[in-house]
Amino acid sequence: MQNSAVKEFEQYHQIKILQNWKNAERCVEILAIFHKKLRFAMGQLQEDDFHKNPTVAIVFQLINRIYEQINGGISCICTKNHASSEVLSRTAIESSVNVLFFLKDETDSKVFSWLKKYIDEDMEHISDWEKSLTTQEEKDVHLPRIQTRRMLNEYKKDFVQEYIEQVKNILNIDENFFLPKKILKRFQEVGHETTYHTVYTRLSATTHLNAEDTISYMMAKISGNKELELQIGLEASAFSEFMQIYALFFYGKVVEQFYFKYATQTDHEIAQSIDELLSIMNSIGAEWDW
Repeated sequence: MQNSAVKEFEQYHQIKILQNWKNAERCVEILAIFHKKLRFAMGQLQEDDFHKNPTVAIVFQLINRIYEQINGGISCICTKNHASSEVLSRTAIESSVNVLFFLKDETDSKVFSWLKKYIDEDMEHISDWEKSLTTQEEKDVHLPRIQTRRMLNEYKKDFVQEYIEQVKNILNIDENFFLPKKILKRFQEVGHETTYHTVYTRLSATTHLNAEDTISYMMAKISGNKELELQIGLEASAFSEFMQIYALFFYGKVVEQFYFKYATQTDHEIAQSIDELLSIMNSIGAEWDW
């Protein structure tokens, strides 16, 4: 009998779970567990908690975006778009690391710094956009749009600054806090530097269209060995599925940290589900001798 979480997933996304992906249904079930626990932790907060933790709603919204990315990655595999799922896995892992970095300590200072960082970087991009215009024809088309972008940027800048001013007197916020510019540093801060080197960079193959997969394809074709060609294809699919589970694992770590920080307790079902994902990944690794 089909699990309700799987049935809801299929109805919502209007797709069927890929039957030859043996871990698909369990991944969907665990995703539903994590999402339910996230919503429960948020529901435990009282009005006074939001005054003490003004950025909790922002962090909650970011975690929901990761949830959507995981849903998208699973959907890609179920529609046999494995390479596309790797892009979403990479996005979900990077997003998870950023949120774990926020949740570790000084959450409010980090989130406010993150908001201001976007404003500053957006203004730099707008200035570079204007500098790139070399002809009058380009300027006639782009300058009105640049003016609109600058105006929107100023609105956002004023909004963020006003938000900070409203809460900084009741919170110990470090307005001079700067986020580490390199994602590697954030992986290091949350204790996952090895993941950066072994997982995150490998997922760049699809995101940046580097030569890794192409070289494997060329080697298989030139060898003339059809069995080898098939094995490389099957391993590529297994890699995509493994990375999707890895992204789900990171989402679970985020939910676990959020739950602990704001519901002020641990949850055994979250921990057990995370351990189960590790076990599944170890099985896949053993099967392919990774």
